[in-house]
Amino acid sequence: PSLVQLITEEDFSKCSGVKIKGKLSLFSNGILINEKKGDLLFTNYGISGLSVLDISIGVAKRLEEYQYLEIYVDFFENNSPTFSSLNSYGDKLFSIPTDKQLQQDSSLTADIDVLQKLEAVAKLVYIGKNRGLKRQIFFIYDGGYDTHSSQTSQHAKKLRGLSLGIGDFYKAMEELKMEKEVTLFNISEFGRSSGDNGDGTDHAWGGSYFVVGGAVKGGEYGTMPDLTLGSDDDLTKKGRLIPTLSFSQYYATLIKWFGANDILLNKLFPELTNF
Repeated sequence: PSLVQLITEEDFSKCSGVKIKGKLSLFSNGILINEKKGDLLFTNYGISGLSVLDISIGVAKRLEEYQYLEIYVDFFENNSPTFSSLNSYGDKLFSIPTDKQLQQDSSLTADIDVLQKLEAVAKLVYIGKNRGLKRQIFFIYDGGYDTHSSQTSQHAKKLRGLSLGIGDFYKAMEELKMEKEVTLFNISEFGRSSGDNGDGTDHAWGGSYFVVGGAVKGGEYGTMPDLTLGSDDDLTKKGRLIPTLSFSQYYATLIKWFGANDILLNKLFPELTNF
């Protein structure tokens, strides 16, 4: 199985990156060029942590000293799948929609780069499986949700880009017949307030999270809070909602699907007995 974690508002300054040598064509954005060494460093702006890779088969080389994975682009160009499915606009998967298609006055290109990141993950998931990797974990960063201002316009753009990316990614997994083997979920270290500050929202506690995949038992989990300002679910009477499910429960459910038994889960999440 594979886990794809979509992370918002997270600092990846201490996370592993991906160092790429050779001609670059697979990854079309989020590249930092190190001119002195001629290397391409794919870090915070792209796939920020390719974890739990079985590197013994030569797909990637783990350099313990620097904690990054060295991957050769030519390998991916020669082994990446092509997709024949179409997106919701009738174009090929992971295409950047036009302003006319989006019915927007200004370009959303900067807000939908998550499309390229999910395309890269879709290809890497496929390559990893074909090379014998039993478990893969990918992290994708998608920022821009810390909307203290301009929320009316910015938030709608971000959600549209996210929707397009996840829709294309799931269609790609279906085409590869891997939708039951791959689960995508999101996480953020804080939620948003249900009350506004005049032009946006502020940091809060509880929030909504989603899990996508063919192995997911769809539905709503947890208890919908009372969104009324000052309600019993409002911690500070400013719209900071108290969560009804913990991150430990959330992660434990995913890790159990990933293969962990109850004994291991209790070691990983000793606080589970509190819920």
